[in-house]
Amino acid sequence: MPYYRRNIYVLSCTIFLAAVSWNQVIPFLPLFLKQMGVKASMLPYWVGIVFAVQSLASMLAQPFWGKLGDSYGRKPMILRAGFCLAGVYFGMSFCQTPWQLAIFRFLNGALTGFIPGSYA
Repeated sequence: MPYYRRNIYVLSCTIFLAAVSWNQVIPFLPLFLKQMGVKASMLPYWVGIVFAVQSLASMLAQPFWGKLGDSYGRKPMILRAGFCLAGVYFGMSFCQTPWQLAIFRFLNGALTGFIPGSYA
């Protein structure tokens, strides 16, 4: 198999796994937040906040990571995004309050940028 094809397959699998990890947490957010002690009346608001902050942070940070990708190359940015994603998910596992979860979801959106770097 040619070298470039192997890279494309590995990158495609990595993007798929990252996208699945971002989206598969959403159905469990209400259960996770309820376990943190969020009242049933506030649960829809917290689910919305925790879900929305990732997109907000991503929207704000993508131009910055794109500029760095243009300067330093796509591969270092994809590797950086992978390590940041692992670190954020590790930190998310220790969250005790909804605010902590929202902050880590914000960091998830701000620090990870697999998709734009991999499409370029």
